[in-house]
Amino acid sequence: MVYATYKRAAFKIGDGKDIDLNGATIGNGTFSGTISGAELTANKNAASGYAGLSAAKKLNILASIPSANVRNSHTAVASTTNTAYVKLKTITLNAPLVGSIRIYFEIKSSSDGVAAYGQIYRNGVAIGTERSNTSITYTGFDEDLTISWGQNDTIELWAHGTAGYGASVQNFRLKYDNDLAETTISTTNS
Repeated sequence: MVYATYKRAAFKIGDGKDIDLNGATIGNGTFSGTISGAELTANKNAASGYAGLSAAKKLNILASIPSANVRNSHTAVASTTNTAYVKLKTITLNAPLVGSIRIYFEIKSSSDGVAAYGQIYRNGVAIGTERSNTSITYTGFDEDLTISWGQNDTIELWAHGTAGYGASVQNFRLKYDNDLAETTISTTNS
């Protein structure tokens, strides 16, 4: 599949707004033009997605919505005893993703009654709500985030312990659906 690089602009499918794609690169060429809100609405139907749009235009509207469907994951356990946030997991997007996604992770403390903290970051900057757990049993957290994710953006899970006690995380997951048949984008874990 060929992915497109485009001007970043959050949009909602069918909201009647035009999407300016002038200067967007698709494969080896450059796209000039606009996908109009009317064109999106006219070509959208539940059975075939955006079947009426050209392939070039279809590549630029991978709009996601939060769901229970796990599309990308980094499941292994990672731990730290640091008392300041450290990056424990990274999911790198190999293609752009526009819209909202549900990000899930589980965290536990190394000692009952002592807090372990976790937070979602994008490209090294905190964007999620700080979560904590004082149990030695994993607790899971979901968070819906609306961001235009670019190709090579990283979605990261950072964590820290308290006063020498550790934090462990696992099951870092991206959960979303979109309006096209290609429902999963390629990612790389580190």
